[in-house]
Amino acid sequence: MKKIIFFVFLFLSSLTASKAQVVVDVNDFVSNPSKFNGKTIVLQGVIAKRSSSNSGTSGVTPSVGLTNPGTGNPTNPSSSVRNQPPANNTATNANANPMVRCSAPKNWERLEVQLPNNYDGCFVIFNKMANTIPMNKDVRMDISVKVDTRFMHRVTKIKVLP
Repeated sequence: MKKIIFFVFLFLSSLTASKAQVVVDVNDFVSNPSKFNGKTIVLQGVIAKRSSSNSGTSGVTPSVGLTNPGTGNPTNPSSSVRNQPPANNTATNANANPMVRCSAPKNWERLEVQLPNNYDGCFVIFNKMANTIPMNKDVRMDISVKVDTRFMHRVTKIKVLP
């Protein structure tokens, strides 16, 4: 009898453990992603695109140039912005996020997820899972994401929506 109760308990706990992912509103995630750091969440109805430009490092620069401490000169964190004029010479933005580098590890590739307010986080997806998404085409989907605001968000599950 104890074994039957144990197996029933084990079965019920496995059912509830699979539902442990939290469905998060996309706007809540964009407004404060660090709140979900280290958790696996579900973002519903996002539009994502598998891009052919996944090789190499792509940089996403902050909206205002970073300032070196002690100097009033903004620095450009990427070579792609060197030919552009500085965004704002008079205002220093000490709270500006540093440049986000999105270089997918081996057997992973970058997934371009379109979120409100031009959220510039880095999303990566496993190659075999990415092969189910058409190349260079916007696809509406629900994604399960392991959130890591300091490095990159790993997509663990996708559900393509009609």
